Amino acid sequence: MNASDVAPALVALGASIKTTKRTIAAEDFFTVGIMTTTVLEVDELVTEIFVPAPKSGTRFSFQKFRIRNSIDFPIVSVASALTFDGAKIKDARIVFGAVAPIPLRAVNVEEILIGKTANEETAEIAGAVAAKQVFPLERNRYKVQILRGLLRKALLAGTY
Repeated sequence: MNASDVAPALVALGASIKTTKRTIAAEDFFTVGIMTTTVLEVDELVTEIFVPAPKSGTRFSFQKFRIRNSIDFPIVSVASALTFDGAKIKDARIVFGAVAPIPLRAVNVEEILIGKTANEETAEIAGAVAAKQVFPLERNRYKVQILRGLLRKALLAGTY
């Protein structure tokens, strides 16, 4: 599991990572490999991280569950960037952390959020869709309920 706090946030924010050789979208930077977790080549270094300015009406949230404050690795995390047009969600980027080998972009959840209001009902629907998108190992099934709760908090954090 990718236990990074920064990785889901960078993906949700649409960041890009500049290296000594190229520029890579944060979403494409992380990889599932036996010996690697990024697409960096042996002789390649990260030189810059660029986070674009958010569109007007965009609200960002990062929610994290951990067992103890003394350990900062997340059990589950959710990063969200929601762009609102009035009360309706116009654009959404939702990324789950620590539930897959890479930050997991929740495209199915994003799609159902468009045109909806961020409220309890929408959060419940989004949580149900999210639960179907992750496939935890037997010992990690509890993460699904935590994920649903964090997603709810992330969606409602963007409301006033």
